[in-house]
Amino acid sequence: MKLPVCILIASVIFLFSGCALFSPKPFSPLTLDYPGDLSPSDILRVLKERHGSYSHLWANGGITLSGAEIKGKKFFQATLLYQAPLRLRLRGSRMITSTLFEFIIHGDKIALVWNRERKWFQGTREELEKHPEATFGMDPLLLPQALLIQQEFIRLLGEGRFEKWRRGEKDYAFVTKDPEPRAFLVRKKDLLVREAVLYSKEGRQNLRLRFKRYAFSNGDILPVELEAYFPGTGMTARIEIKEYKHPEIFQDAVFDMTPPPGFERYSLKDLLESPSM
Repeated sequence: MKLPVCILIASVIFLFSGCALFSPKPFSPLTLDYPGDLSPSDILRVLKERHGSYSHLWANGGITLSGAEIKGKKFFQATLLYQAPLRLRLRGSRMITSTLFEFIIHGDKIALVWNRERKWFQGTREELEKHPEATFGMDPLLLPQALLIQQEFIRLLGEGRFEKWRRGEKDYAFVTKDPEPRAFLVRKKDLLVREAVLYSKEGRQNLRLRFKRYAFSNGDILPVELEAYFPGTGMTARIEIKEYKHPEIFQDAVFDMTPPPGFERYSLKDLLESPSM
């Protein structure tokens, strides 16, 4: 009879000890609190000392899409290779060895690749911008911009791009003076971007980013859980990053726009005009 009692006692201790299995993960790995009355120049100085800048980014994780366009939810593992400003390769798979699709950007050229069907659709970014429904209204270049949100905020702050800013109770709010304004909510306690919104020229929200969690990565602090909402289509993408790398260089072949042997090549117009393909 002693064994069940011991198990019961151990269970009670386990439940009330704040076991890490059930404890919510913190938003930030930082434990310090910055003063709540910093000026934009103060914030810029702190962030430039704390964060690096990256022209190359490799990231691996998972993306869950939800919305009426896909009738429920779809999950895929994703690997991103990005070279600023306009080179990108995004690979989506269900398993490590089973690639479903790839999206490649090289300057103004783009390719959508259906790997299982061995089909390669190639066109221009201008064509895609005119037909955002091909990617459910989600520009793949938004992914590296979201993952490097701290670096983007630092850049805009350093260039004097913010027209308005204010101190709130828990956040600083910044709004750019661009034709398509961007707004940032930055937490006072750790100076991490909590939310970012991209507006159209007419003042409509095109994209809302909510950052759920940051973590240390190679000496920097980068987002590892975030949510992107696209009001135009009602689509939501929940992104969880498992690993970051910052290569010094990518081989040119990574962003090559030549279809592999055995793939049928089409124009992007073929896909846009015949979605059933």
